[in-house]
Amino acid sequence: MTETHKHPNLPKEITEQLDALALKGAAMRQAGDADGFYENLEVQWTLIPEPKYEWDYYPQVKTVAALKFIGKLDQCARLYVWIERLFAAYHDTDRTGPFTNFTAGQALLDCGRESEAAQMFKTVLNTHGPKWFTGDYKSFLVIAQND
Repeated sequence: MTETHKHPNLPKEITEQLDALALKGAAMRQAGDADGFYENLEVQWTLIPEPKYEWDYYPQVKTVAALKFIGKLDQCARLYVWIERLFAAYHDTDRTGPFTNFTAGQALLDCGRESEAAQMFKTVLNTHGPKWFTGDYKSFLVIAQND
């Protein structure tokens, strides 16, 4: 994984637009409008200027939000686009970061892709050892070890 470094903040006028859209998106999600929620996320994504992955906070938050609900809202057709964006947003070029692999792995599980999820968890286990498998991630250790 590349070294962590501080990224610049987006201009205030863009963050205000993103925050307003995020509120609308949350209301759509809560109302069960999965398509609207993901269309809203795509609009938000387009508002983040290039280079998208060099900004602080918003690229990371948007990718995590998309993956958190992707299986629950039956939007798994969008899964791999958001996984790619996640790894890019967190600059996890070698795809070994615990957070990115756990986030992507959970989304894969939520979409019924157990074997792919197990590989994500196994990457963390093989690269970082079992110490990362605590709290919400504890059950992932069993999956990583049993694959």
